[in-house]
Amino acid sequence: MLKRDTLIETYKRASSIDISDIKSFNALKRQNFVEFPKSGFVELNKIIKKISSLSGGILLIDYGYLKSFNGSTLQAVRKNKKIKMNNFLNHIGKVDITYLINFNLLKEFFEKNNLKVKNIVTQKFFLETMGIIERAKIIEKKMSEQQRKDMLLTLKRLLHENSMGELFKVIFAHNYKNNNFLGFE
Repeated sequence: MLKRDTLIETYKRASSIDISDIKSFNALKRQNFVEFPKSGFVELNKIIKKISSLSGGILLIDYGYLKSFNGSTLQAVRKNKKIKMNNFLNHIGKVDITYLINFNLLKEFFEKNNLKVKNIVTQKFFLETMGIIERAKIIEKKMSEQQRKDMLLTLKRLLHENSMGELFKVIFAHNYKNNNFLGFE
């Protein structure tokens, strides 16, 4: 709800069906504030049906958290920086409105739908295990000095703990018998 160029949060009581669904997830127990991605789960169910019928998996990488968080994670981001929520209306059309993913809830959702989840890891761990540093060393030999500088800045952004490295999490849900996937051990 908008009022005089400010954002006013409006809360709506969930339906009894939604409350029952929310209560079925251990990741949401003992929470005073719940962000439940009902529409997101509807879309994920379509993907899960494909995975179940064809075999395969889904790899997701996004901002998120593993430790229980008891509040709103709604945020506005512009040029890779957070915008204060009370100021984001001044930037309409120029900011991304998003929220943090509850990766434990996501894992539980996948498991309830008969997919296996090996582990949830940070983007830094995943990319380093997948060989991003080794690959960068190989390709830097053919780069100009400016290209090397750009690559180092990109690597720092992708891997540094105060940037995407620790803030982003990676999850792989699958229905393979093998549970030994590079990037998660």
